[in-house]
Amino acid sequence: MSSTSVFPRIMAALATLALALAGGISTAAAQSPITSSSTDDRGLFGEQDPSFDGVYRQSLSLLGLSSVGRQVPRAAVTWLVEQQCPNGSFASYRADTLAPCPPADPNSFTGPDSNSTALAALALMQVDRVREARRAMRWLVDQQRSDGGWAYLAGLDSDASSTGLALAAMRTADIPRARVTKAPARAFISTLIAGCDAPAGQRFGVGFQAGSPVDSFSSVHALLGLTGSLPVAAQKQYRGGPRVTCNAQGSPTKVPAAVSRWVISQFNANDGSIPSSFVPGETDWNSTALGIIGLVSSKFGGNATDIALSTLAANIDAYVVSSGDRPAALGTTLLVATATDSDPRDFGGSDLIQRLIDSMRR
Repeated sequence: MSSTSVFPRIMAALATLALALAGGISTAAAQSPITSSSTDDRGLFGEQDPSFDGVYRQSLSLLGLSSVGRQVPRAAVTWLVEQQCPNGSFASYRADTLAPCPPADPNSFTGPDSNSTALAALALMQVDRVREARRAMRWLVDQQRSDGGWAYLAGLDSDASSTGLALAAMRTADIPRARVTKAPARAFISTLIAGCDAPAGQRFGVGFQAGSPVDSFSSVHALLGLTGSLPVAAQKQYRGGPRVTCNAQGSPTKVPAAVSRWVISQFNANDGSIPSSFVPGETDWNSTALGIIGLVSSKFGGNATDIALSTLAANIDAYVVSSGDRPAALGTTLLVATATDSDPRDFGGSDLIQRLIDSMRR
């Protein structure tokens, strides 16, 4: 399968995933829902169909709750552990955890994927399921491609979003082989950054793959991987942005600083939010939230972070609510609260912790 023929479908899948996580579409619309299941979904956060994002949203929920010091319900941890494949990987959702894990299928975008596995590894490490977390990270190490990046699925080309999430997981991986993955991953992301000669709105943003335009989803995930992991602890930030210089080829010499500048510019130009790269005229609240976390991790952009935090808090239901409360959004906002030292019990007038706990299936 050539990268030329598959690229439009990869971008379509990226857009679908970004919109689903941002609340722009329901997960049921993102792919055909699984109508029958032998999996006991007690402990799963959210009443929405989990076919597209079950492990993703569960991992963010565990990360968010643990980051604010809330004990994660045992059933929630058990649900995630039981989704793991014997080789350590995770798919977006396994309807039957007694059946063998399916192989990756780049035609249907199903099977074990790097995004679900990276977030699950981070969540399991955070709730002290170290053995399972290390198994996931070992699988991730084996998926790194020769160009230094990670693909969403085996059989696809490396992309910035998957590489950013995998790199964030590698930062916490207590396994020797993980150390050698980091420099090549950073080098891969650097090949996808719009340089100094790019138009102002694109400059220093990150494209999904070589030749693709800058998009918010790829940029914020890349920034997270370049600067830190999850959760991010609150820390002092420089109020402004970092100075960025470019080499003779027009590429920024300090890659994390450059991507930080792009996020700062987006917040400053859009009243503290990041516009959707896939739906003109709409706000991408998921990228806005992750952008806040990334800036705190970068230690730059304190003024822009403050503006974005106020904007997110004022629009919390626009981000969180879509066919009920969405656990991925609640978990991510809890991570924002942790990174900014905000009150998770009164974030924009909302008790994020209780809303997430109330969404858990019993």
